[in-house]
Amino acid sequence: MNTKQKKILAREFLVTIIFLLLGVGLYYSTFPYNYYLENKKNKKATEINKLTGLRDSLVSIFEEKKTAQEWFYKQVTTEYEVYNVNRVDVLWNRFLEISDNDSIEIKWKGKWKVDDITLFFEKIGFSRPDSLNNFIKRYSYSKSESSAKQKVENINNDIKILKKDFNSISILSPQMQIDFLKKSLLVLFIILFMLRYIYYGIKWSLKTLKE
Repeated sequence: MNTKQKKILAREFLVTIIFLLLGVGLYYSTFPYNYYLENKKNKKATEINKLTGLRDSLVSIFEEKKTAQEWFYKQVTTEYEVYNVNRVDVLWNRFLEISDNDSIEIKWKGKWKVDDITLFFEKIGFSRPDSLNNFIKRYSYSKSESSAKQKVENINNDIKILKKDFNSISILSPQMQIDFLKKSLLVLFIILFMLRYIYYGIKWSLKTLKE
């Protein structure tokens, strides 16, 4: 074996070693990458748990009234198609406005009686106008409760965003790490061997043409 052949063999040996070392290095780089993602995911989970606890504590302030309003909304909308009402608070505020204007008794003895709406109220437990009026007054939110409710809505939006971010963090599974290694080795093989030999071939061809 002459010196030139020895140099070619040594070169190919070194390239092969570099190829293997780079492949191993890229594979093991997935472990700190996973560690970083796990920490990031854990931080998101901690934030979600913290906000969930805060939300639950705020909900307890107005939960009874919220349940009562939702019950009332369900009863009314099940019985009637109320125009332009698709939320609990919209319907409730309409009745609250009537109550604040001392108009429940007037409507009870007037239009509601004519339209048999009083029969519906009696069916769901309000036998007199004052019982409905007291119900509306009792289960309407105070300023502090309205503030707590708004905070809960804001927190729910924050939790929704955090959960979306949490679910978007994809930690590499063992199989995904192996697939990454295979793809990395393929790319390295193309660069270190195939493209290199193409380069040598082009270089040799140009040199031959010049001679």
